[in-house]
Amino acid sequence: MRSIHFVLIWVALLFLSTAFAEGNPLQQGRAQYDQQNFEEALDSLQRAYAEQQTPETARYLGLTYYQVLRYEEARPLLERAAAASPGDAPVLSALIHVALQANDVAAARGYLLKLQRAAPNAAETYGLEGRVELADGREAEAIAAFRRATDQDPTSFASEELLRLYTRRGDSAKARQVAETALAAARPDSFEAERFKATLKNQGKIAKPVSAFLGYRYEIDSNVALEPNTSVIIPGLTDKSDQRHVLTGDLLGQYRITGGWDAFGEVHLSGSWHQQLSQYDSLRQNYLLGLGWSGPTFGLRLPYEYTHITLDGNPYLSEHSLAPGVVFRFDTATLYGFYRYKNLNYTEDVAPSEGRGGHANSLGALLLAPFHQGRGLLRMTLEGGTVDTDGRNWDRDEASLFADLNYGLTSWLSGGIGFEWAKQQYSNVHDTYFVKRDDKATTLFASLSYLIDKSWEVRLQGSWVNGDSNIPVYQYDRAVGSLGVTWKY
Repeated sequence: MRSIHFVLIWVALLFLSTAFAEGNPLQQGRAQYDQQNFEEALDSLQRAYAEQQTPETARYLGLTYYQVLRYEEARPLLERAAAASPGDAPVLSALIHVALQANDVAAARGYLLKLQRAAPNAAETYGLEGRVELADGREAEAIAAFRRATDQDPTSFASEELLRLYTRRGDSAKARQVAETALAAARPDSFEAERFKATLKNQGKIAKPVSAFLGYRYEIDSNVALEPNTSVIIPGLTDKSDQRHVLTGDLLGQYRITGGWDAFGEVHLSGSWHQQLSQYDSLRQNYLLGLGWSGPTFGLRLPYEYTHITLDGNPYLSEHSLAPGVVFRFDTATLYGFYRYKNLNYTEDVAPSEGRGGHANSLGALLLAPFHQGRGLLRMTLEGGTVDTDGRNWDRDEASLFADLNYGLTSWLSGGIGFEWAKQQYSNVHDTYFVKRDDKATTLFASLSYLIDKSWEVRLQGSWVNGDSNIPVYQYDRAVGSLGVTWKY
């Protein structure tokens, strides 16, 4: 009988506690917060804080705002909670993140001092110390702090910070050591393990002082000359299809100077040989040299670029380009804004109105956004400007949007899809067709890459282009398929 009474009392107490929790927004919010259901917790905690503005409700509401990235609303609540409990490590950690997000390095350092008193030997404390030092431009001190954090916990965020810094410095050996140590310490089925596996897989992508790539592609092109879609427009002209062999070579170099400065250079060579239309055989040479500076949240790039193209063995285009820009970093994403100036020199025997030589000015932005622990990468480029040419028929305004999405399906197989949209609006009435030319081109492409080992990769790619124009002779369709292999060092 006593046991039955005990069970009834226990059930009654459980019912009362559940009913109390359901009617108590603070208890509801805390329960959702502990389960990491932050969006659900927010509604309950907002109601709790409206009813009773205690340090406890301020703490949980502030931490929840922090978790859902509403930093401005989080900060005053967290500061109130920290004033009531100066040794509250989770609150102090959140305040450091919030201050760094607002570029308030002085406040972040003040919160850090309090955290160091509350949790002096914790891995997160050392990791946050590294982030504060990095935000203050003290890279060596940041690396030392991150290393202390990884000694405590190899799977902490400090390992990712170290990987990023060693990658930027071109120190692939240390980056690999950090990734291997973290992978050994992580649970095999965890997100952290997958992230560090991806780092080791992509070790060849980590910046080295010198990287080299050699490649071969076999391509099938449905319209080599970009001629009109129908022979009715110009009798006797139809799309010219052909197969070609393409050899490529790339050399990338980077040298760390001091104080965040580095020098970089690139060489890109590409030669194509058609099986039938040898008049379109080309050799493209591209050389780039520049200086860059990298800070914790932004950087500068000052590149000079030269391109030389020959067609059927004869000079076709020489191009000089300057593209100074500013790099901004937002967590893992990178945004690069730039101004580009190009000087164009064509070697061709045409009427004066058809001369394409001249110069171009444009503004643009490049976004690189990794996702899913680095397995995927979104890349977008937006650029627009004007081209002033020697021939009146080619003066124009230009705009383009490029986007591609690449994703690692497995450790050895990756795929990509993308598109490009480009528009040219010409300034003058064409002296042959008596209208202002207006062109648009849309390109769709997809690829599949198979990594044989860390040095060899096979790639299958296809693209389709639709060139539209208000002048029919400039309309065309083009499909290109290719199969290639690349060796990289």
